[in-house]
Amino acid sequence: IASRESVIRIAEQLVHHATRRRQAAEVSDADVNLLEIELARFEQEKRRLELGRRTEAVRLNRLLYRAADAPVAISTDLASQAFEPSRVSDPLARRPDLVRTRLEIDRARAEGLLARAETWEDWTLGVGYESDRQVFRDEPTVDPIGVKRDDFLGASVTVPLPLWNRNQGRELAARADERRAQARIASLERAAEAEIETARRRIEELSIVAREYEQSLLPRSQRNVEILEGGYRQGLVAITTLVQAQQQLADTVLRRAETLGELRQAEVDLETAAAASPLLRTIPSPEENLP
Repeated sequence: IASRESVIRIAEQLVHHATRRRQAAEVSDADVNLLEIELARFEQEKRRLELGRRTEAVRLNRLLYRAADAPVAISTDLASQAFEPSRVSDPLARRPDLVRTRLEIDRARAEGLLARAETWEDWTLGVGYESDRQVFRDEPTVDPIGVKRDDFLGASVTVPLPLWNRNQGRELAARADERRAQARIASLERAAEAEIETARRRIEELSIVAREYEQSLLPRSQRNVEILEGGYRQGLVAITTLVQAQQQLADTVLRRAETLGELRQAEVDLETAAAASPLLRTIPSPEENLP
């Protein structure tokens, strides 16, 4: 938006100068109309950029769980570097998807060990006590015993023998889960390496392009417009040549902004692929994961 405003200010000055020259019959109506059309085009492009900015502000507020019309202020300049590639170190140890897959491998191994340990079930010890009391008729001639009491104390041991069920199914399933997780982590590591290398190369190339725009293309385009403006005021340059130079300057400014935007996005992609965001907390040690 700021780049478009600078171009609009230049175009407004030219329209004002051309209007004065038309009153003096030094330029034609066609020349003034051409400048006014070009100025209107720049203003329309600025309105479209402002609309896009408002749209993105609403989307950002929604992601931040804020009111849709909450003001959004940009704290850094587009040209300032948002991420330093040198911060990337040992990315495969911090990526959450890789950490989760490694935990799946550990869990599968633990499941296999548990299934193997449960092949032999626990022995069962039992203790029992019984008391038996019998009462007979008190007739000595028939049964002289009267009352009889018997006490019994017993113990038992149960030893399960895994003759048929040895938990082979659970153990094989755990091994399959472990192999599947190992294959997944190998795939994720290759994908992470590819993402990091792609982002690095994009940053390197886009940095060169952005530097060329900043140091060569943009200053030369601005200087060219200044030279042609002076020639036009002196009647040495045609209006079409000046308008073409203005368009070239506007396109150069826009391409520079787009290149800087792509460079910042490449830096964000590298930060994401390398899990180098300062918002990610340090991965805890295995001891910290213990209950």
